[in-house]
Order: sequence, then structure tokens, then C-alpha cells
Amino acid sequence: MDIIRTLGVFLVYKKKGLIKMENIKIETPYIKLDQLLKFAGITENGADAKYLVVNGYVKVNGDEEKRRGKKIVPGDFVEINYEGECFDIKVCG
Repeated sequence: MDIIRTLGVFLVYKKKGLIKMENIKIETPYIKLDQLLKFAGITENGADAKYLVVNGYVKVNGDEEKRRGKKIVPGDFVEINYEGECFDIKVCG
């Protein structure tokens, strides 16, 4: 599964490794969680996005989220932690 990629984002160092952080601007009222993961370049396809979500690697606003269809709105913060790699996404409107 090719989910760990360079995103062209700024890097932040924390205690347990490298955190990749990106601001994503959406032009719609919301975006579904699995679509956001693809849009941000975290995953290449829906199957990989589903795998991350249903297996508990994704948090939305600090809470574990297992619904891939969860509506993400501007102001939401999404964290992905998979095999020691962390990605943080701030959704902007």
C-alpha cells in the first residue's frame, strides 16, 4: 500500500518522529473523509483510504473516526498515524 508519500508540505518535529502537516482548502460545504485522504495525497485510492479509516488510524478533531463517509467541514482537523508516520490536515474553507 502506497500511503506514505511526500506531500510538499512543511514539516514539524515532535517527540516520536516527523509530522507532515498540510492545510487543505475546499470549495464545497464539506468533503467526505475518504475523499479528503485521496485529495490530500495521503492515499492513492479509495481502498487504501478505507483501510486507514476502518482500522483506526484516523482521528477527526482528536476523536478516532471509523466512518469513511464522515463529513469533514472547514475548521476540522484530521490526524493520520500509520506505522510511525503522522500526517495532520487542517481543512479550510
